[in-house]
Amino acid sequence: MIQLATTQLIEDLKIEIISDDKIKVNGIELEPSSSPGTLPTWTWNKELVLSELDKNIDILEILAGAYQAGRLEEELRSRSEKWKGRITFFLPSLTRSGPDGNSFFLLASPGGNQRILVNICSIKKLFGMKSIKDYRFTTDGQEVNISIVPADYNNIALFAKGPGKDFAPKALGPTKRLGVGNRMTTLIWPYLFKAAREKNIRANLIQNSVYRELAPAGMIFSKHPADITTLPGLGKLGVGHTGTSIEGLWLYGVVSAIEAGFKEDYGADADHIPVKQGKEGLNKAKELVDCARYFTFYTLDTSARFYPEADTLPIEEIRSRFNRIIEKDELLNRYSGKFEIKSVVRNECPELLFNREEIMRIALKFHDSIEAVVELDKYIREIKQGEEYDLEVSLDECPELTTEKEMFFILNELKRRGVIVTQAAPNVGFEKRVDYRLPDGLDGLRHRVSRLAAIAEHFGAILDFHSGSDKSAETYRTISDATGGNIQLKVSGKLQLIYGETIQDMMKDFFLWWWNWTLDYAVEEKKAGSKVAEKYVRAIEERKRKEGDSFKPSAGDTFFTNFSYAAVGVRDDNGRFLYRNRFYDIPKNVKEEYGRRIEEYISTLARDLGLLN
Repeated sequence: MIQLATTQLIEDLKIEIISDDKIKVNGIELEPSSSPGTLPTWTWNKELVLSELDKNIDILEILAGAYQAGRLEEELRSRSEKWKGRITFFLPSLTRSGPDGNSFFLLASPGGNQRILVNICSIKKLFGMKSIKDYRFTTDGQEVNISIVPADYNNIALFAKGPGKDFAPKALGPTKRLGVGNRMTTLIWPYLFKAAREKNIRANLIQNSVYRELAPAGMIFSKHPADITTLPGLGKLGVGHTGTSIEGLWLYGVVSAIEAGFKEDYGADADHIPVKQGKEGLNKAKELVDCARYFTFYTLDTSARFYPEADTLPIEEIRSRFNRIIEKDELLNRYSGKFEIKSVVRNECPELLFNREEIMRIALKFHDSIEAVVELDKYIREIKQGEEYDLEVSLDECPELTTEKEMFFILNELKRRGVIVTQAAPNVGFEKRVDYRLPDGLDGLRHRVSRLAAIAEHFGAILDFHSGSDKSAETYRTISDATGGNIQLKVSGKLQLIYGETIQDMMKDFFLWWWNWTLDYAVEEKKAGSKVAEKYVRAIEERKRKEGDSFKPSAGDTFFTNFSYAAVGVRDDNGRFLYRNRFYDIPKNVKEEYGRRIEEYISTLARDLGLLN
């Protein structure tokens, strides 16, 4: 049997059935079919599932007979279209297991929007998964077993490690790829899988910021979640503002891959796991890693442990503080010589020579963050139980540009402590929602990125670029050229902005409501003292005055592009989502147009970055 550290997530959540399409979770009302990614299960009403299956027992009998006759696949292909509305079978998910390939798994939806795994075999073997019912049929004197397995966090994890491993996210190592933040979950995945397959694009197709966009399921279903997070440059808001749970994002993403029959390489990134100061900060980070135990990529954001003041403190104070660091003499000796950087793709590589003051300042600036990465990497290694994973160190939220010597020092210290870093995300001057605009221009960016990439390569890693949306094709080509094409770039918010543009074009009443709600939200943020909100509100008021009667709300208004995300996960005093279902219950033609735009955006981005294989 596959060994897997399991969680009691489903049992810990108190689920009460209100109706076929409504439940209460820990007392919070939810319509799960139109609020995907919240629950750590896609089988929330087991009684309804079994009722639908019992009503359609003839379909199961036909499948049992076809299995016994050795023509299960043919029967599914010929009949599945007729069965839709009774039981929908997702044929691309059909998987054989067992030594003789005589056990079949298949994803299905027995009415409504729930999902289950169906196992058809002669001898039941579920690899540790738990079924809710086992149907037994006798055909020509032979018994056929059909097990119904809920599509929950633990069962899908076991399936992904066993018979369904071809559908599972994987650690891809220091290989070029996109990171695609998925704030709109099931609306986006079918089109991401399609683009990735047709264009041969490698990507982390499951990705969001842990404890910003995502929260643990227990917190999502708490009436009064206490924690607040901060979005850089925008201000404070509740943790998990998308309404998606950490566990739910992984589950719905992997099930979507199974549904699509997606067997190409992709990763699952628990992005920007925050590591705050002190022991409490480390313990909290470990809790978040626990929630993300089945992810394959971990981005550690230790920026709260940086000490940027070390850049400017008087040298006397630097010496005093540095003298309290353990093994300070060994550290000074370790960086006393010249370091030659080796690269196979760059002709000119930096040679680094540290002076004593630089060593002390850099060590003070990053000492606590390095210690935290070492401890968390050890913890991840323990819970992954020998499974490979990708590890990224995030430096992009340091207030200053990352220097070559800082990059070298951090990666060198981690390597000597046994930490394998596959991606490093320096601050190269990228900002959210604007193109590169530092005074040194693209030539300066190319030079900086090339030398940082050489250092990363020296340690077996590649560069990752955060805040990657809204850059010009020239900027993307610049960083691709500078890295020799071995690059990773993350986008997230852009995909939701494309959603806003689609809604503006095709659902004008819904868009107008969303736009007005967001403006009210921005005004309240302004009243609360947000300078950013004040600037955005002033800009829209000026546009209204200037355009007069010709004024029309736009998805491109800066207050909207920066604050519109908040409406999706906003909740009332009882913890119930107020509007989330509205964002998912959209007409099929709108979903398809949104998907077409997503495919076009991802394909163009990959082309500009040189990621098309």
